[in-house]
Amino acid sequence: MFDLKNYKRFSLRTGIVSLIGVASLFDTNPASATIITNGSFENYFTGWETLGSASVRTAGFGSQPTDGSFYAQLDTFLPQEQENFVELANFLELDITVLDQIGKGKGEVFEGSAIRTTFTAVAGDVLNFDYNFLTDDFGSEYFNDFAFVGISGQLNGLADTFSVLADSMTPFVNETGFSTYSQKIATSGTYTVTIGVTDVGDGAFDSGVLIDNVNVVRLDIPDPPPVPKPDPPSVPTPTDPPSVPTPTDPPSVPTPTDPTSVPEPTSVLGLLTIGVLGVRSQLNKHKQKCEGTSKTQT
Repeated sequence: MFDLKNYKRFSLRTGIVSLIGVASLFDTNPASATIITNGSFENYFTGWETLGSASVRTAGFGSQPTDGSFYAQLDTFLPQEQENFVELANFLELDITVLDQIGKGKGEVFEGSAIRTTFTAVAGDVLNFDYNFLTDDFGSEYFNDFAFVGISGQLNGLADTFSVLADSMTPFVNETGFSTYSQKIATSGTYTVTIGVTDVGDGAFDSGVLIDNVNVVRLDIPDPPPVPKPDPPSVPTPTDPPSVPTPTDPPSVPTPTDPTSVPEPTSVLGLLTIGVLGVRSQLNKHKQKCEGTSKTQT
């Protein structure tokens, strides 16, 4: 087997790389926004902090990158006399016993390597990365090396010596092959993501993990459906006032005809005079007639 100890130069602490800060980059998919700095390690460990044995590799290491030309490689090959479990616990900002509980076995973590970076996310963002667990160890509850991820103190195991393994083209004996880890961010805020690998129980057999394509995807948030604005209460258009019938001409009152003319007193007197004269004339005629008759008889 390839001698991993002669393949790399290792030290207890490779040093802390300055945290450059979180930059916002946009990929070719307009529905996502990548906000992890140097998530494919094309610029070595720019934007990341490292602890233990950390390197940047290419496909020449025996595994193809999933994004770009490089990936990060962590392993547990540290001089046994320089156990770094205390430094590892401090790097994770956790009690070491919390890390012990991630393993499925009974052994204790006594050394390991890790990288970390900080990013800002909003609720609903999804953290993703690809990983490939490598190991020379075999499944044993006392020597169950494992890889892990921590997001602001919340740890999860990625793979261990009990995972489904295949022969590896890398300097390690077995590997899981690349898989993708995803976790949805529940609350907006600033987070620290830490990815690492541990050696459990002994230092006789080493393990490692390859990491690539670390990104935070911001899904398109659909615009909320428009809230219909209630129409203002309709004000009825004033109708024309009810038509007032134009008053018709009052019924015609017949013009009173002149009352039967009453002869004026002068006219009455005249008539009476005429009447009297007429009567008198008749009487005279009658008298004359009578007198004429008498004379004849005489």
